[in-house]
Amino acid sequence: MPPRAPREQNSSSSVTTAEIDPRAQELLTDIGRVLHANTNLLIMTEHSLNGVVELLGDNAKTATLPDPDDADEQLYALALRLAAAMEHFFQTTDPERRAEALPAAEWELMNEQPARLREIRDAIPIPEMRAPTLRVTAHEIAARYHNIAPGQLAREPVRHVLTEAEALERAAVRLDVLKTLNAIIQMEYTLRSLREYISSGVRQDTPPKRVLVRELVERAIRQLSEYARNSRVEIRWREHDFEDAVLGDERELVRAFSNVLHNAIKYSWRRDRAQAPWVRIVTRAENSHVLVEFENWGVPIERDEIETGQIFHFGYRGRRATDRGRLGTGIGLTDAKRVAEAHGGVLRVDSHPSLGGMRPDDPDYYEHPFLTTVTFELPLTD
Repeated sequence: MPPRAPREQNSSSSVTTAEIDPRAQELLTDIGRVLHANTNLLIMTEHSLNGVVELLGDNAKTATLPDPDDADEQLYALALRLAAAMEHFFQTTDPERRAEALPAAEWELMNEQPARLREIRDAIPIPEMRAPTLRVTAHEIAARYHNIAPGQLAREPVRHVLTEAEALERAAVRLDVLKTLNAIIQMEYTLRSLREYISSGVRQDTPPKRVLVRELVERAIRQLSEYARNSRVEIRWREHDFEDAVLGDERELVRAFSNVLHNAIKYSWRRDRAQAPWVRIVTRAENSHVLVEFENWGVPIERDEIETGQIFHFGYRGRRATDRGRLGTGIGLTDAKRVAEAHGGVLRVDSHPSLGGMRPDDPDYYEHPFLTTVTFELPLTD
């Protein structure tokens, strides 16, 4: 391709294309360095939090983010136990001796806590906000009971409250740590993918080569295995002996597959309490093309976002994509589509209700889980 001619100067600017290109290249390099530094920081933070997980008694290699409903039930049960322990304390200790142990204002506050713990779900309707509140409350209760000097009150009721308060605080801290770890793992991949996306624009083109589709899928799964495990999402792929190949840039294709798999994991919901969520990958040959499908069950993509191609716009995140604090850049599908087309293929997205009988004009149409499939269709090579 011949070099582009410098842009003509005009009254509003005296900067030529030849001068802009080095600056843009330098800026992209700087962005890459910043992303690299932040990725390393996230990895260091992940290692530190793994140490906290170990101190809390879990195995960092197997600890996973619990289902939100299960976690909420566990914390509520511990809150009720703490409330019962405090009520028992007030029933079995002498008011005059309590007044000698702590100021009356302290006991007034403590006397109100059991009712607040029991009513936490009504007071805080958003489940994600309950854990931090319970953690702080449990810590404050434990701190006040630790201030009771030995011998001022019966030991057993005090010990019982402390045990339950510390159990609640520990469970809330554990949940916070696991949620933070999950966010770090998710963000670490996002930054790494963004860095790879930026660097692909300034890297020298590599000659295409024959690549087994099986190897591309395996590399994508390996990259996302920790994130899937931490998110309690099972990756299901059965065609391990699939031997068809495509011609292309292996690095680009792995990134595109990984971006789509990352989204599939991130936007999955749990189907029922007995089964973890899963992402299904299907590979098959059809009409001189290979099809690689990534299917998940969970967050809907609205019909008009697909039909207008809005989901492929650079930086766009779906209307339903940000619930429960899911992180993202809005670049993954854009990049995947570009890679597919650069390899002579197409990228298709389908998202429809998993429940039969649903109509688009139903007011709660998008409030139910959808089955979403993203399909790469790439030309086969010998």
